[in-house]
Amino acid sequence: MTKQDISYERAPSEELCALLAPCQVLSPICDLHRNNVEVQGLAVDVHFRGDDEIHVYCGLTRLFALKRKRRDGVLEVRADKKHGRFGGEGSFFGKWRADDRGFIESMVDYLDNIQIDLRHRQEGRVQTRWSRVAEPWISFDREARLQYRSREVRNATIFEGVESAYSSLCANYNKHRNNIGKCRWAKIEKGARKLDQLAVDTDGRLVLIELKDAEGGQSKEIYYSPFQVLQYVWEWHEALKNNAPQLLAQVQSLLDSRVALCLTEAPAARLTGDIRAAVCFGQDRRSDEVRRRFRCVLNICNRHLPEGVEPIETWEYGVGAPRRIPDDG
Repeated sequence: MTKQDISYERAPSEELCALLAPCQVLSPICDLHRNNVEVQGLAVDVHFRGDDEIHVYCGLTRLFALKRKRRDGVLEVRADKKHGRFGGEGSFFGKWRADDRGFIESMVDYLDNIQIDLRHRQEGRVQTRWSRVAEPWISFDREARLQYRSREVRNATIFEGVESAYSSLCANYNKHRNNIGKCRWAKIEKGARKLDQLAVDTDGRLVLIELKDAEGGQSKEIYYSPFQVLQYVWEWHEALKNNAPQLLAQVQSLLDSRVALCLTEAPAARLTGDIRAAVCFGQDRRSDEVRRRFRCVLNICNRHLPEGVEPIETWEYGVGAPRRIPDDG
């Protein structure tokens, strides 16, 4: 049997799920998410990665990563260097046994003392807000990236719709490149690495979500965001078409594990393999010019979507509840 060309193996093992279940020894890790525990005003976000690894986020920053060694069950904790000084000398980072009483105490002490820079907190509010919605979809993963069997497989993946949209956007840039000052467009770039969020809607569609800070974010990142989404749409569309049902089953397994651990609300339907895509803001504070450019890019991208995928949506979540922005596209 040949190895799957494209995969998404993030679901935790049965052994790790058992440790994380309510009232079990590692339950306090999931309780951070279940109970909406906050660090400096932002809810903590718990997610799974391959090979029994857990990532604990706050806004845009990862507070720590925990990896369960499948061979001996040892837990290995690490964090970005910028957070390392808050762990206490030899107290939290390093290796633990799952049943070590000091582990949870050290985790709580670390989270009580960590300091998060202002940028991560401001932009992170958009991430936090959308990670907790139940309508119009239910989010269940972040920083989503498909895994390729080899670099050769990844490099050989070229999407005609993306290339055509890119050519149109380059032509638009060239038309405006000699403009002065604020009238000049930024140069378009290809490359989309990690999708901000994965979600499931009431029809079982996989929702691909790109989040943008429309208050303090860079203008070019906002108005070119539909092109980012277009690249993810083509990648996931073709991956699901060519690697189904294995790939879909792997994504569903992750979703099922999160529901079983009470980290994600149970969706109304199982994943079907169909795709929906959206650009989501917090408060929509785009200038008129950025809004006009966004609409131009969005219209180009919507003309180059895979067959059967509906136009890219635009949403904001300022106060109250998410609201679809009707005039885009």
